[in-house]
Amino acid sequence: MAYGESREAAASRAAMRIISGAVPTSRRHASFRREGPEMVWGRSLSGRWRLAVGMAACCTVFCVAAAVARAQLSWSRPIAIDEDGGQSLTALACPARTQCTALDIDGRVVTFDPESRGGSRAVAIDAGQAEFLSAVACPSVTQCTAVDEAGRELTFDPRSPGARRMVTIDPSTSGSPVSLNAVACPSTSQCTAVDANGGEVTFDPASPGAPAAVLIDPDSEVGLLAVACASVSQCTAVDRNAEVTFDPASAGALSTATIDASGLLYKVACPLATQCTAVDQEGRQVTFDPGAPGTPAPTTIIREGFPPVFGLACPSAAQCTAVSGGGREVTFNPQSPGRPEAIDIDSTPGGGSLGQITNLDVACPSAASCTAVDGNGQTLTFDPVSPRKPRPSRIDFGNLLLGVACPSKTECTAVDQNQQVTFDPLSRGTAKPTAIYPNSGLGIDGVACPLATECTAVRAISEVTFDPRSPAGHRRSTIDPAADEGISGVACPSATRCVAIDDDGGEVTFDPRTGATTRYEVYLAEGDQLGAVACPSVNQCTAVDSDGGALTFRPRTGAKIALSTIDRGNELEGVACPRPTRCVAVDSLGNEVTFNPRSSRAAKPTAIDASGGGLAAVACPSATECVAVDSLGRAVIGDPAGGTWSVEPIAGATALVHIACPSTGECVAVDSAGDAFVGAKS
Repeated sequence: MAYGESREAAASRAAMRIISGAVPTSRRHASFRREGPEMVWGRSLSGRWRLAVGMAACCTVFCVAAAVARAQLSWSRPIAIDEDGGQSLTALACPARTQCTALDIDGRVVTFDPESRGGSRAVAIDAGQAEFLSAVACPSVTQCTAVDEAGRELTFDPRSPGARRMVTIDPSTSGSPVSLNAVACPSTSQCTAVDANGGEVTFDPASPGAPAAVLIDPDSEVGLLAVACASVSQCTAVDRNAEVTFDPASAGALSTATIDASGLLYKVACPLATQCTAVDQEGRQVTFDPGAPGTPAPTTIIREGFPPVFGLACPSAAQCTAVSGGGREVTFNPQSPGRPEAIDIDSTPGGGSLGQITNLDVACPSAASCTAVDGNGQTLTFDPVSPRKPRPSRIDFGNLLLGVACPSKTECTAVDQNQQVTFDPLSRGTAKPTAIYPNSGLGIDGVACPLATECTAVRAISEVTFDPRSPAGHRRSTIDPAADEGISGVACPSATRCVAIDDDGGEVTFDPRTGATTRYEVYLAEGDQLGAVACPSVNQCTAVDSDGGALTFRPRTGAKIALSTIDRGNELEGVACPRPTRCVAVDSLGNEVTFNPRSSRAAKPTAIDASGGGLAAVACPSATECVAVDSLGRAVIGDPAGGTWSVEPIAGATALVHIACPSTGECVAVDSAGDAFVGAKS
């Protein structure tokens, strides 16, 4: 595997799953390990894609005896520090020409007027869940229904989505969530969703109760991928190459036909009960009568390389509009498609941040107006008959922050895909991101700031050391050419010594001021990737891996001090070592593990955030004070020596990805939407 391959796959997870024939998802979701005190950073890819994607957070911890309630942190409102990019928008419904509702990769909805350039606001309805929102349908301007990858539906008023219900309508019988891939609502009292098992479930969104899923496509390899309902008594779903037409009130009466033997069908629209059109991943459309599909012939409507992901809308039987992952639209007559012209409408469909995706969705409330959404948080409204070059409007702001370090109470430096942004966490002044890794498609893998005037960021096989107050004069050095899978974390215990770990089980000790390096192999176990590192001194570092292992070593020689399994079989997401004989690691299941890094004894994980969707990072400003952050936008505060842990929601936070605590009285957290949050002792 070439270095960075896993990161690219994570950043385009949705499209890759479709191309490979797996169930599609709305999320770009990579999950990144981010952990540690102010000098600690780590990264790993896990099964979650939260989209996303990477997380960073900074908080304060306060030591309290086990029997006493722990002091609460008072968290600031979101501080926008890196919002020159946008969140990926993944699904769209437009019940009226002046009202559309889009989903984004962080479980939020944003309702907007496509004919106006202001007034939109993203609201979390399913934020931070391990399973993500996959589709939305809006049968009226006051009612929308979204479905997610955990078999749940959420019905809400798009004008005021805060009042919402989350109901499991497709429960699992095997223990794993059932992914709902698409939903259609032919009326305000009836919706039909299709799932990854080839089943459909029909329910009343006002009172879903416990509807029964009906298996209608038992032979599908990937499940049902899309659904359209021409009426309350007729729906048509597609899988990889077949269509299934059924009456949702009597799902036993089915007709099934292969309509695209060599393609990967992705979307379907049915403007009439006697006409449906589907598009596939090879740029073709196929139009058929769902009552008598016969053997329709697919025709090419767009030629495009990866990613050929489509959105499709058919406002009439004689007009359909499809959009591609490359930012083009094509409008055609499905009854006589010919060779329609593809028009470029979006120059930045996937944005520039790691974790963003490029697939577009489109809705056409009339034959003269279509609105598309992209992976850069933008909408594009156009006349499909004469699209020209529509002016994009960003409705969902925020870059995916990947790490943060705070060398002092008044200075922090965060990194996104290719920029650094230095800011005063106690001031709400404007921060200006600066590129330090221009044109990076892989994302920065860690940052450490041993001094207020010196930070070191790592990516792939290189490092960049810069003065965060004047980053223009940064210098880049190759430090790990043997890391074919890339560097995954960095810690700088002093201004002249940094330690980077890679996904090949290696560590590199280097002087960030000269670039001089020494590389050693420090495998925990063959095949396990080192994901995070902490260095309590210049003579001792501890790395954790993807299988619950911890390795303590001397960075100057690579000599092992101790090797132990502290959290068997679980993916450790972060580690902090407040002193040489105590480290705290957190995992993707919400456990923390406190252990002596100089001992090879096994440790015992403790559940501190069982419902948090996974811990992403931890910081320990003292041996008795730690703060972890999770993908639900919450801080988890406790004493690793024993005692209770408290969970504190941070208002306005999306998935938190990293945390740094410059003192026991202050922590700074960053999230996937480009915001920072300051926690202070109340």
